[in-house]
Amino acid sequence: MGQWNPSMFDTACSSKLPMGPIWKLAGYRSASGCYFNTRTVVAVPEELLHSTPIGKWCHTACNDVMEQSQLNDGSNQTAVEVLKFFCKPNTICIQDAAAMMILCPERCNHPMFEEVPAFQSELFRQFKDVMQDLLTNEKSPLDANLEAVHPGVGQWQLVNHQALTGVRQTVDQLSTNVVAGFQKIAADLKAQ
Repeated sequence: MGQWNPSMFDTACSSKLPMGPIWKLAGYRSASGCYFNTRTVVAVPEELLHSTPIGKWCHTACNDVMEQSQLNDGSNQTAVEVLKFFCKPNTICIQDAAAMMILCPERCNHPMFEEVPAFQSELFRQFKDVMQDLLTNEKSPLDANLEAVHPGVGQWQLVNHQALTGVRQTVDQLSTNVVAGFQKIAADLKAQ
C-alpha cells in the first residue's frame, strides 16, 4: 500500500474498491463521516466480556493496571491504553457475532461458535435476544425524522388529512345530490 508514502494509496489499484457500499455496510451513511451501526448500541454485559478467550485476561489486566496507575499518580498510562485497545476488539467481536448469527443464520455453523464456549452460554443467548430486538426494530438517528426535527408536524398532518377527507366526502355527497336533482328536474320536464 505504499508503506510510508501516504500519497501512494491514492494511485494504488486498491483505491478502485467500491467504497460507497463498503462504507454503508460498515455503518457509515457517507464518506462524510456520519456513522451509525445498530450493533454497536448494544452494551455487552461485563460477565460476557470476561468469558471470551481474550476477555479472560485483557479486562482483568486492564482493571488491575488502571487501579495500579491511580495508586501511582497516573503512571503506566501506556499500558492502560494498550489494554483498553485490546478490550475493544473483544466487545466488537461479541457484538458482531450476535449480529452475524441473527442476520446470517447460515453462518451459525462457523467453528468459532463451536470452539468458543462463551458463544454457547446462556448469557450470550440473552445478549443475542437483545441484539435481535434492536436489529428487528432498527431506527438510525441519521435517517430523516420530521417529527424529531419539528415536533407536532405528524399530528398537524393527520388533522389536515382528516379535514381533507371530510371535505372530499362532503363534495362527493354534494355532487351526488346535484346529479340527482338535475335528473329529477329532467324527469319532471319530460313529464310535463
